[in-house]
Amino acid sequence: MKWGFLNINKPLRATSRDIVNGVSRSAKSRKVGHTGTLDPLAQGVLVVGIGPATRLTEHVQSTRKGYLARFRLGQTSTTDDGEGELTPQVSTSHISEADIRAVLPNFLGTIQQIPPRFSAIHVSGRRAYDLARSGAEFELAARPVEIHAIELLSFRDSEIELRIECGSGTYVRSIGRDLGEMLGCGAYMTALTRTLVGPFRIEESLALDQFTGPPTFEELQPHLISPTVIFPLEQRVVVASATILRVRQGQTIGRSDLIEGSMWGQATEFSPALPYCIVDESGAMIALAEHRLETGRLHPKLVVPQELDATT
Repeated sequence: MKWGFLNINKPLRATSRDIVNGVSRSAKSRKVGHTGTLDPLAQGVLVVGIGPATRLTEHVQSTRKGYLARFRLGQTSTTDDGEGELTPQVSTSHISEADIRAVLPNFLGTIQQIPPRFSAIHVSGRRAYDLARSGAEFELAARPVEIHAIELLSFRDSEIELRIECGSGTYVRSIGRDLGEMLGCGAYMTALTRTLVGPFRIEESLALDQFTGPPTFEELQPHLISPTVIFPLEQRVVVASATILRVRQGQTIGRSDLIEGSMWGQATEFSPALPYCIVDESGAMIALAEHRLETGRLHPKLVVPQELDATT
């Protein structure tokens, strides 16, 4: 495989850019990019795309994320994490595990969340963190985010650990801040591990420190993951070799061009709201397409160059 995704376990203190730069040096002339930043304070799954996979970033970003997060009750931070200025510790002896469990349902489903003041959100053309550092007065509007699951794992000595699964755009720091407000004692995030990005799980992630030095591309190749994994079988269609050339030329395809009953793709109904991954009979990605109601056909949007066949 010459292109695809790497599921990298980012260590603490390393920036997402550090990881991308390291992979770029290994990948030589190939384009490299990550699919969602992890702050230096955070560790865990960082999905890095190589080659045409960098053009599929939005499809990875829209998937469900999983986190293990630790928060300290009784203090707040200007950054909502341990990097900011902290307020003095107040007593939390009156707060019980039952109190915490009682407020957690407030975070389930679609909620309105105010991002941290130290975040990359744009405010009047400037990053919020730049405005915050300059001491400027500004307000951040609440935004809808989706929380699929939130579970209390432990509570001891003012420290709590939560398991969170959420949608794109959610700030875990803000969950801790708002939880502290609901409990009436304040809280800030002390540690964060991303355990899940769509199909990419921390249990299967690659630790770069397993290599004795900077890895070569040949050493990374066995760890490349086919981009087809980000599309469920219901969004994959299989075409025969005779149809592949037409797809590569950007021509549309209809139902009669599809192979049904394949293990590599099971799309039977089509929607203009969803992307569709066109694969060959071996399961290798050929193109990404959209369905248009006016033609009733699949129109290629992104075509994989033949020399970068994902199976080689």
